[in-house]
Amino acid sequence: MSARRVTFTAALVGGLGWLVKVALIWANGGTNTDEGLVAVFFFVGLGGLVVAAAAAGVWLTADRPVIARALAGIAGVAAIFLLFALLDAVLSPLAPEGHWFQQEVEIVATALVGVVLAWTARPLHGHDTTAAAAA
Repeated sequence: MSARRVTFTAALVGGLGWLVKVALIWANGGTNTDEGLVAVFFFVGLGGLVVAAAAAGVWLTADRPVIARALAGIAGVAAIFLLFALLDAVLSPLAPEGHWFQQEVEIVATALVGVVLAWTARPLHGHDTTAAAAA
């Protein structure tokens, strides 16, 4: 499986996983739990987005030496956590004060970034057509 396809699959699973998590909290009246399906979808989303970030780094450096690709994968993981922190710092103050969504706004934003990444990495016509497909 190519790094592009791994990026696509993991980003889609991660982004949708976190969107389902927030939908479950919304359906539960805003009560966030650390157990049950909310916790499952939190970890599904987190795992998917971390794998997608690493795979994206590898995919985008397909024509580089192996060490550069490995470093790009590590940088991708660091980037997803930095993005999450940045989105939290910027968006949380904009959400309604004291509302449950204030604690979830960065999850939604990061999930949407994951879905956009999946759209960007989607295989065209059912197969990879770029040089990066060999990754």
